[in-house]
Amino acid sequence: MRHFKAAGALSASLALIASALFAAPATAAPVDGGTYHDGVSEPIEDLCGVAGHHDGDYRGHFVATRKGADGLVHYTDAFRTTEVWTNLETGRSFTEVIVGVMRDAEVTDNGDGTLTIRVLAAGGYRSYDGDGKLFLRDPGMIQWEILVDDGGTPGDPFDDEFLTFLGVVRDSTGLNELDGRDFCEDFHIATD
Repeated sequence: MRHFKAAGALSASLALIASALFAAPATAAPVDGGTYHDGVSEPIEDLCGVAGHHDGDYRGHFVATRKGADGLVHYTDAFRTTEVWTNLETGRSFTEVIVGVMRDAEVTDNGDGTLTIRVLAAGGYRSYDGDGKLFLRDPGMIQWEILVDDGGTPGDPFDDEFLTFLGVVRDSTGLNELDGRDFCEDFHIATD
């Protein structure tokens, strides 16, 4: 995935997902679900050395269901983020779009009041230059694990609390065209 400048979009999506993970419980299957949409529009005094503007659009939908003999809840989230970084000196924009699906591939009750959740994220990143031409792409898949306090109820996700990121367990597959790239350099190539 993007060198964590575009992960701002991913981070915003993750924040929205996290808020959805701890929403009030539903009584019927699926256990939880819904849609979300958020946005941002803000001037940036110093965007890679120039006056700039940032517009972001973050949307998706999620569903949670019980799986396996232990009945632990697994979440799936489909999302789309669009970030537009405008160089106010030229009026040209660098646009980044991430479309993907994140799902709990495996949820393990550790027996000590914690759950280990393996998350699989698959999708693609595309960016466009100031002329609307495809600039970079990065489709692929990655997996990581997190540790969650289950609140004493392993089958009830609504009292869970995130503890720590355990790390990447399967590196990104796909083109990985973004490896070693610099956001500011890309921004200027796309908008100058």
